[in-house]
Order: sequence, then structure tokens, then C-alpha cells
Amino acid sequence: MPIRTLDQIPTPALLLDTARLDANLGAMAARARALGVTWRPHFKTLKAPAVVPRLRALGATGAAVSTPAEAAACVAAGLDDLWYTAPFAPHKAALLAPLVERGLRLAVLLDDPAHAAQLDAAAEAAGIRLGALIELDIDGHRGGVEPDSPRFSELLDGLGAARALDLAGLYGYGGGTYDLAERGTRQALVARIAGSVAATADHLTRQGWTVRHRALGGSPVLAEAQAADLAGIDSLCAGVAMVEDLAQCGNGVARPAHIALSVLARVVQHQRETGRLFVDAGALALSKDRSTGPQAVDQGYGLLCDATGLPLGDGDVVVAAVSQEHGIVARRGGGALPAHLLAGALAVGQPVRILPNHACITAAGHDGYWLVDEAGDVAGTWARVNGWVSPRRTAQPPGTGDG
Repeated sequence: MPIRTLDQIPTPALLLDTARLDANLGAMAARARALGVTWRPHFKTLKAPAVVPRLRALGATGAAVSTPAEAAACVAAGLDDLWYTAPFAPHKAALLAPLVERGLRLAVLLDDPAHAAQLDAAAEAAGIRLGALIELDIDGHRGGVEPDSPRFSELLDGLGAARALDLAGLYGYGGGTYDLAERGTRQALVARIAGSVAATADHLTRQGWTVRHRALGGSPVLAEAQAADLAGIDSLCAGVAMVEDLAQCGNGVARPAHIALSVLARVVQHQRETGRLFVDAGALALSKDRSTGPQAVDQGYGLLCDATGLPLGDGDVVVAAVSQEHGIVARRGGGALPAHLLAGALAVGQPVRILPNHACITAAGHDGYWLVDEAGDVAGTWARVNGWVSPRRTAQPPGTGDG
């Protein structure tokens, strides 16, 4: 018998609210249009091939990916212009070569001359050409190269001599924006990153380079960028804004009503002497991401909601601790759970939804999504592309075979 209601779903399970998803996707596409940039959604958040028709309907012609499996899934779903926005190991050139040979346009991030030489050799050995997106380090958050450093000049020299790499453009990841709670400060950082990318691209153009893309990355960047600050920027990558999460809410970029992703669990046991209880979703279902810990409101390992998605109590019921397969639920800051909740929404056997700290990491623990419509009924399922490349697929294009 088909599963139609939440109480029929075995727990723990990953839920995707399609109305909220569509609202978020529409807002991202509209925001990109208003800013005058191309929207390049990041596939690493949902990893669901079934979302691609929605993305294409909203104008997306390419995507960002972070694994060969994601790249294969995007190509199979009709997206053949991809940026690999994670450090690219040279051996992956051979893994992705069959896709490139069938028409995939692939650009990879670079910030180091030695890495560029290794990738050039690997791409040449695989018989393909790759685009190179130079990642600029503007905010000191992650990788990248400072545009006025000797390493940047060495990287350009290497690309000029490369046989299988072509300069595709410049990329500035606004990772530092995730740590800023004040909107004006975030906007100032976005403006600084955008200005540096645009100025560096102009400098390269004057030197005779063709810089096809001037791109920024990060969901807070998409949310906070001002059109006046994006002169010379043509593309924006963002992923988590598709579904949002508690960390995004904690830094003021989103609101809980935007969160489209949740974990369905059930109350399995009360611990009356401590005023806590257990749910059947632990570290594997929720992740151990604690990205809200440093924020003004610590959401533990996730915020508890009732079966309709409304936060319980005063919005202070959280998963305070996790073991592998169960979570311990308590009130934020201590104190016993209210008796009326223990007899009602938190009675043993009741389903609850848990909002994630970091949607991408929580979703990674699940094989797929249960789609939930506006009425709260089950509307279907979507598969996820988990993992990287199966050992049984190393002699085949990613995404083929029976692995």
C-alpha cells in the first residue's frame, strides 16, 4: 500500500517540503535576475536529480558540483555546464573524461601553481581540456590565492603554458559571511569580495587574458549582495538557500518558515527523572554539525517541531545530545520539558520534525527524500546521489553500471 501520510513513514526519515522548496528556488532565481547575474545553483545541497527540471524551469543552465557522482547526475538530468567548486584531485580528470567527451563543459577551482601543473598533466593524459576558475582569497575564510601575491603571478604563468587547461574566470567564495550576524557587516564583506574579483578581472583583461566568468559563491552572498556592488560580476553560486537551515536563520539570512528540510523522528522513551526524552534520530540521521553553537541561539543538534512543522513549546525544545541512533531531547538551557508536551506532542510514539543546523550535512545521512505537500501529506519520493564514485565504477563513467 502506498505511503500517503507522515505517520506511515518509518523513522528516521528525511522530509522535503515542496512548497517551501519552490518558494526558495523562485526567490533565488528572482534575486539573481534583480542583481543582473546568472544563477548557478549548487547541487551539493540537495544532490537530487529530480530537482533539475525545477532549476531549468527557473533559468538555470549550469550548476556547481563537488563530486564526480554529482557531475554525472547533473549531466544525466540535462545540465552540461558545470563548475567543480571543491579542490579537484588530479585523478578525477580520468573519471570525468567520458562525460567531457560527451559534451560536458567542466571548470575546476585552482589557487596553486603546482596543483595547476598536476591538473594540466592529468587532463592531457585523459585527452580532455578543463576550464580553470582561479579562486581568490578575499576574506581568509577557506582556500584561494591573494590576487596581489607572487603565487597568483606564478599561477597565471602556469596557465599560460598549460596544454590542457584554459582560464575560465575568477571565483570569490564569501565563506566569511556565514560567521557574521550583522547584516551591514555581511553586505560590506560581499562588496569587498565582489570588488576584488571585478578589479582583478579587469587587470587580467588589460594584460590580454580572456576572463569569461567573474563569479561569487555563498548563499549569504546571494541574499545580501547589492546590485551597485556587483558591477563586473556575472555569476553567483548558492546551494543551501534552496532549503535553508538553522545556521542560516541564526545569522539572520533566513527565517524558520523558509526551512524546507527536516528529519522525521518519533518519541521512543521518556526519562522522567531528568525531564528529558529520547527520539529515534541520532548522529547518523541529524549529523553532529554544531554550526549554531557559536551563534546567539544555540540549537543543539536540531530544533524540535510538531508533525506540522511548528516549533514546540516556546521554540526552546532541542536535541541536546546525540548517540549514533538516538537523540536526547531537552529544553535549551536546562529545565524539564513541560508536562503538557509530554502528554501531547511529545508523548511516546508521536512523530516530530527536527530542523537541521546544516541542511547539506544532515541530508547526507539519508538515501532520499519523502516529499511533503502543503497539506502535510506525502507526495512522493526523490533519490539522492550520495557518496563519491563506487569502486565498481572506476573503469566506467560515473553514474553508470550497477554500483
